[in-house]
Amino acid sequence: MNFKPEGTVGVKPMEYQETTEDEFESFSYIISHDLKSPLRAIQILTDWIVRENADRLTESGKEHLVLLQDRVKRMDHIIDAVSRYSRIGRVKIEPESVDLNQMIDYHILVTPVPDHIQCIKKKPLPVVRCKRALVTEVFQHLIDNAIRYMDKPEGRVEIDFSEEKDFWRFSVSDNGPGIDEKYHRQIFKIFASLHGRDDGQSRGVGLTLSKRIAELSGGRIWLESRKGEGCTFFFTLPKDENRN
Repeated sequence: MNFKPEGTVGVKPMEYQETTEDEFESFSYIISHDLKSPLRAIQILTDWIVRENADRLTESGKEHLVLLQDRVKRMDHIIDAVSRYSRIGRVKIEPESVDLNQMIDYHILVTPVPDHIQCIKKKPLPVVRCKRALVTEVFQHLIDNAIRYMDKPEGRVEIDFSEEKDFWRFSVSDNGPGIDEKYHRQIFKIFASLHGRDDGQSRGVGLTLSKRIAELSGGRIWLESRKGEGCTFFFTLPKDENRN
């Protein structure tokens, strides 16, 4: 027996994919607009309670309110991430020649990097034709994650690349805590990466966005890591400058 999802009889695979993406975009729009307002109201109310009743709250009460504020902020970030995820690929961005050295140097310059962490390029990066905003976002997510989760007194983040026949392969590696192999696939899934856990499973939704960007660009993203032995994220970009 062949099972077809309800409402998809006679629908071609591409049409079904487009329909699904349209529905997801509508869903994310509802989330971003219908849930933002009550969240904002909760945030304002808790801020007011903390400000106006600080001298009357018990220590336990203060801790609970701080926890509530943290959860509201986290949910706000989740909503923003879902909305951002749905928009990637929907906005037309023209490819252009991008000097990746300038891009990386600027990001490191404006990023608060702790004194005990070094961010270096192993060699000069190429000038590539790509969609600047999207590729910038991938590098930002990978570099920021490497910095954020660094657990060594002498941290090191390295950006490197290799040139293949049809594509560029970039890498961002660190000597941090590493990621257990059992999380290597799960870490790129949008809701799996939003649990807010403190172990190797939680690296933020940035990896989910990076995966979507890489795949929409005609490349892919993956990691090599063992728990406690650092981590290297790789992603590829095709050299075909005419790719949409």
